[in-house]
Amino acid sequence: INAEYGDQLKFFFLAMAATSEQNSLFLNNLIKLNNEQLELQQRFNFIVRSIELTDFEKGIFNVLGQLTEVGQVSKPKFIQTLQNWKQALDHYFVIVIEDLNTNMIIGCGSLFIEKKLIRGCAKCGHIEDIVVDSNQRGKQLGKIIIEVLKQIASDQGCYKVILDCSEKNASFYEKCNFKKKEIQMVLYFNQNQPQNQQIQAKL
Repeated sequence: INAEYGDQLKFFFLAMAATSEQNSLFLNNLIKLNNEQLELQQRFNFIVRSIELTDFEKGIFNVLGQLTEVGQVSKPKFIQTLQNWKQALDHYFVIVIEDLNTNMIIGCGSLFIEKKLIRGCAKCGHIEDIVVDSNQRGKQLGKIIIEVLKQIASDQGCYKVILDCSEKNASFYEKCNFKKKEIQMVLYFNQNQPQNQQIQAKL
């Protein structure tokens, strides 16, 4: 990574911390990218960060809509949800990838940390809603999202992290060191939700 880009990236993070930290779900210093990920970030000109209130205008629901049905979400409802997440300290970690050329969201993923009674009141991480914009695939963005969420889960003291995926995406997660274990079962309470709908990660 060249020095000029490193200085620009440092300035970008400082500016973010000064102007938008209060709008973020969590502190961006919890996200730690390795050298390979930083090189990809430089090559494709994107940033990996916490979800922010301004992401409503940056197309986050356009990306999530490529994963599953989003429904009607107003700006106030979006803000309230993020505020609720933020108040539940150390439970919700939602990250996004922002294209710095367009200032639009091109990928996102979520980590929810469950505090259990078993294993000495241990923590378990749940990864959900992994999606990369269809025009941005093939850049290892999905892998970066997974690796960052794994890293946060580990740093937060989780003894394991789990996720659900379709059969066609299983090989991708196996490359991220996940392994198949047992099966997923689901029961929908919303009468308008198809009982056989299967959520599939879009990588």
